[in-house]
Formats: sequence, structure tokens, C-alpha cells
Amino acid sequence: MTSIGDIALHNATGEAKWWYKPVGNLFDQFLGAAETDTVLAEWFLRRFSLLDSLYMVPSARLVGRTIRHNMRLWFADRRAARPTALSASTG
Repeated sequence: MTSIGDIALHNATGEAKWWYKPVGNLFDQFLGAAETDTVLAEWFLRRFSLLDSLYMVPSARLVGRTIRHNMRLWFADRRAARPTALSASTG
């Protein structure tokens, strides 16, 4: 995971498999969601401990939770921006 993060997220150079960018982007989505969701944060802490480092693949339920969490935040941002855009065009 370290090399995927280095190449996909930090623009390091080196041999990269075709799937490094999508996996890096998914990791970035999980990391962002874990900042405000305690269940996702706990999953990250457990997976990055030395004892659980072999179990980095999230369950489908956890992937769904991450997607719902991030979509909820995205829609909230769009809703918050909408009144500002309407008032600026009519003002």
C-alpha cells in the first residue's frame, strides 16, 4: 500500500501497475471519510496496526458506508452552494 500511495497520491516515480491509481483514489476516499465517521476511523486504525496489516481489503458493507458518507457530504456541499449561486444571479 505504501508504494501505491507514493505513486498514486504523491506523484512518485517508479514501476506502477495499471490499478495503482484507482486503488490509491479509493484509499483516499476512505481516508477522507474516516476523518468524520468513527466506524471507518476504527477500521483504519485496526488495519494499520502491525497485527492486522494483512487484512486491508474492506468488506462490501464498509465500502457502501464510505460511499454513502462521501455522497452525503458532497450533496450537502452542493446544497450549501446553491442558494449562494441563486442569490448572486438575481441580486
